[in-house]
Amino acid sequence: MPIFFSYLQGAPVRDAAGVLVGRLKDLVVHQGDTHMPDVVGVVLRGNTYLSMDKVAQVDQRGVRLHVEAPSLTETPPEDQLQLARDLLDAQVVDTTGAKVVRVNDILLTPSKYILFVSGLDIGVWGLMRRLGWAAPFAYVVRLLGLKVGEGIIPWHTTEPIHKDPTRLHLRVSQDRLARMHPADLADIIEELGYHQRTRLFAELTDEQLADLIEESEPAMQSSILLELEPERAADVLEEMEPDEAADALGELGEREQETLIGLMEPREAAEVQQLLEYEDETAGGLMTTSFLAVPEDTTIAGAIAMFRAAHPDAEVISYFYLTDNEGRLSGVVSVRRLLLQEDHQVALVYLASDALFSVKPDTSADEVVELIRRYELAALPVIDDIGRIVGVVTVHDALHHLQAMLD
Repeated sequence: MPIFFSYLQGAPVRDAAGVLVGRLKDLVVHQGDTHMPDVVGVVLRGNTYLSMDKVAQVDQRGVRLHVEAPSLTETPPEDQLQLARDLLDAQVVDTTGAKVVRVNDILLTPSKYILFVSGLDIGVWGLMRRLGWAAPFAYVVRLLGLKVGEGIIPWHTTEPIHKDPTRLHLRVSQDRLARMHPADLADIIEELGYHQRTRLFAELTDEQLADLIEESEPAMQSSILLELEPERAADVLEEMEPDEAADALGELGEREQETLIGLMEPREAAEVQQLLEYEDETAGGLMTTSFLAVPEDTTIAGAIAMFRAAHPDAEVISYFYLTDNEGRLSGVVSVRRLLLQEDHQVALVYLASDALFSVKPDTSADEVVELIRRYELAALPVIDDIGRIVGVVTVHDALHHLQAMLD
């Protein structure tokens, strides 16, 4: 039968003869890569320690040993997780609900010879048990006909955050984080303190951190970049889409911008520098320079090969933008239409859409959004004064602009 840790705190610890040897203060847990870590020892008041090989039974009445008059000279291992010391009232990341929550109680599940940590109680019931108000609270709940959920989350869906950074190492599963949407990670980051964020950033790859920054609010973007070492911040910016990197840099001061751009690879730095020169509320300020542009005489086979090569790096992959011999925008072909063609030797110019919409870099953002809405475009090309494509505004960029206006 599962046991809540709050019922064990202060419970008697008796030896095999029933003699009281102390009262339970804490439980020591082995941190491993298991769904339910096992309890390896009992800490008594006075900070003495008994390993679990001396324990015969644990239940809500307390702890019973299978030895008589045990030695109480041992001290608990400092490098192991202790439930009360390190977890109660601590914050944990609920990776299923994508939020930071506080631990009010801990659920333990006994097996034949082992006691496991199976879940964390983040609900009001856990708090009531801790305060000793569980019985009167249950009475009020029954009297008023209220429905109060247990608030238990499984241990394996959580990641602890240090109460004391010198004792508990934040164990972040790369696979688990990779499965979380960057927007959910961004929500979690905003609830953490500086030291907690720093430890988490150390566990993320540059690509994961780039996705995280792209989904964060502007103020948080600048905070993250400033909290990283400059060399790593530059590496992360190189992993971001050019327009997103420019937006993040735009939140920094001029000196910080120059430092980070100077540490970036020349090609990526040049793209970002170009985007920073445009006013925020214009097509240039919204656009990305990551798109697919090919000569208009390119065949379908050639375009597919280019698509495969560019796909990991191109933000806009819905369209091929065609250019004439002078490098000017001459047409647009949707990837969908291209893939439906059976003859892969046909030139893209023969598949180009009859309608070709474009804007200049200084076109207002509102006008750009209206064009994308009116003609239901996935992206809108931006051309310079002689008709060369210099960037593309995506529907995602348009939605961000609308969201910023509403905020």
